Amino acid sequence: FKVSDDVDIDNLAKTVSGFTGADIAMICNEAGIIALKNNKESIDRDSLEEAIDNKVFNGNRTKREEHRKDKEIVAYHEAGHAIATKLLAKKVAFFFLILLYRNIY
Repeated sequence: FKVSDDVDIDNLAKTVSGFTGADIAMICNEAGIIALKNNKESIDRDSLEEAIDNKVFNGNRTKREEHRKDKEIVAYHEAGHAIATKLLAKKVAFFFLILLYRNIY
């Protein structure tokens, strides 16, 4: 399969930041299978998003809805760490913050 023009490679790279090479290879293969099942001629953004969801949510897309509140709580918690570090740790270099949700269950 080729990659569709609607796929933003830079955005995809940011999305899979922190994944291993094997994870990314699995996501690409999964996206190809999804595209094939949906009779698509190329791997499009929707196929890649579904493959990433399958990786993050262990193939159970309903978990995404069940854990939406949990993700929000984790995001606030981690943002609190970033704010506390910025305000209290004057000697700590603070460049950027990235929140990556991982399955915590």
